[in-house]
Amino acid sequence: MKSILKTALGTLLGLFIFFLCITGILFIAIFTVLPEKNQRIEKTKSVLQFKTNFTIVEGANELEPALSHPVSLTNIRLFTLIEAIKKAKIDPKIKGISWEAENLSGGLSQLKDLRDVLCDFKKSGKFIYAYGQNFSQKAYYLASVADILFLNPFGNIDIKGLVTERFYYKNLSEKLGIEFSFFKEGKYKSAIETYTQTQMSKEDQQQTKQLLGSLWNTLLTDFSASRRLGAEKVDQITDELLGSTAESAQGNHLVDHLAHYDEFIKSLAQKLDLSAKESVNFIPVADYLQERKEKSGDTIAVLYASGTLLKGSGAQNIQDDYYMKMIDQIKKESSIKAVVIRINSPGGDAFASENLQRALLKLKDKKPLIASLGDYAASGGYYITTAADYIFASPVSVTGSIGVFGLIPNLKKLSDKIGFTTDKVGTHTNSLGISSTGELSRAYEVVFRKNIHNIYNTFIKRVSTGRKIPVEQVEKIAQGRVWSGKDALNKKLIDQLGTLDEAVKFAAQKADLTRYTLVDFPKKDPWISLLKDIYKNPGVDSSIYWEKLFVKKYPELFYEISALLFSDSLQMRLPFKISF
Repeated sequence: MKSILKTALGTLLGLFIFFLCITGILFIAIFTVLPEKNQRIEKTKSVLQFKTNFTIVEGANELEPALSHPVSLTNIRLFTLIEAIKKAKIDPKIKGISWEAENLSGGLSQLKDLRDVLCDFKKSGKFIYAYGQNFSQKAYYLASVADILFLNPFGNIDIKGLVTERFYYKNLSEKLGIEFSFFKEGKYKSAIETYTQTQMSKEDQQQTKQLLGSLWNTLLTDFSASRRLGAEKVDQITDELLGSTAESAQGNHLVDHLAHYDEFIKSLAQKLDLSAKESVNFIPVADYLQERKEKSGDTIAVLYASGTLLKGSGAQNIQDDYYMKMIDQIKKESSIKAVVIRINSPGGDAFASENLQRALLKLKDKKPLIASLGDYAASGGYYITTAADYIFASPVSVTGSIGVFGLIPNLKKLSDKIGFTTDKVGTHTNSLGISSTGELSRAYEVVFRKNIHNIYNTFIKRVSTGRKIPVEQVEKIAQGRVWSGKDALNKKLIDQLGTLDEAVKFAAQKADLTRYTLVDFPKKDPWISLLKDIYKNPGVDSSIYWEKLFVKKYPELFYEISALLFSDSLQMRLPFKISF
């Protein structure tokens, strides 16, 4: 017994000593690294460096671990990046920016906002130099603002244009024996076509072509201005993939110099007038970034609503109960004087959309409510914006899609093929409700069509009331049709083209604030929430895991399948995603 006790005490003592050693090492590392970082940041003639490939995210709740990013991209918030560049613009120690990010992930509106602030940085007289080996199209869109752009002699630039590719499962469904009953309001509402057709309808082709054309024109204008190329030349470069070799990229003025990395560093040193003994003092943006700290006093709340609109109380996507609690909290907090809701959603559940729109209307009764549209604020995503006092959008935001649809699978033929049957006993004609192994009854078909029609009419009325335009005018721009932010302004679906930063400033003006701090919602770590959900309920919504596992590798396939098959109610949802 004594020997066992002695062994146990020895083990505990060993673990304690191990813990002390690890703690000591961590403290040494922290106090060794931090002074070095501070010294580096305090040096004059410094260069702010964007080197790590990264993913641009919106809210704090999107700062997830690398598990969701198989290519090991680092998540950095858009607003924080913008604040860092603005700070660098007026920081006398920062002389320029070195853009070395060859690959990044982010939506069109995020890239546009970041690009605009980089252009503004140059107005200070400071420089931007860019270097890459293989620029993705997104990374090059930002790198193209550089005063001088360097490319590795073996490098390339993947400038190719915009596209959206849809999956169609009609033939597969027929082979499996799966049939669908479908209902929709809006001739351009094409989300259900993926199960009912083998290719795009004429209406879908028409709206998609116009949308992509509008988005590309904005990007084309930016490329042309930065590289001093005509629009026709940029289109030729894009069509013929003239950035695919370093020589071709330079010959077509996509880059200024072909150089190896050491030669790029030498050019930076010359730009900074450094001596041969001095080296360029790079400050990685991750070291320079300073997250906002919440302070007392008057505040403006920024409510980030990113993802699919769903019914539920979880932190994943935009679940109505979870967000309504936050909205109620914001409404009651006396220090919050105005609210900006940043929407980045293709839509989703019709009831969740209605619930959130109503909650936002009640919030607007208490405080100014300004909407800022991100990459997508379409269908249900646009539905909730109708509660706002004023709406900002990027020229490349995708919005509108005012329409509703429902899709009901019938597995009767499949069940016959694989050999199982069903039988039923009920008290009334329609007791069974919707059967997955039988045709939709005439009574339920009437009910569904009526519900779809009623929800669509309600959508039209919400837009008419919120935007203060006649119902007849809304009907002309509705029908499920999608619009770019630029076109949405002409249709009066939004009030102004502008960034999230501009929306915040407008909110401050509406609340008569000259000094204020920002507070973000939601604050909850989604991974902690997810682990709690798993612990409490092992049967938690499987679509969450589908998203975490597949959305990064197969975004179009995941979006189509999860959006329709994992839903159990009428939908207000965008029919596609755009690849850039």
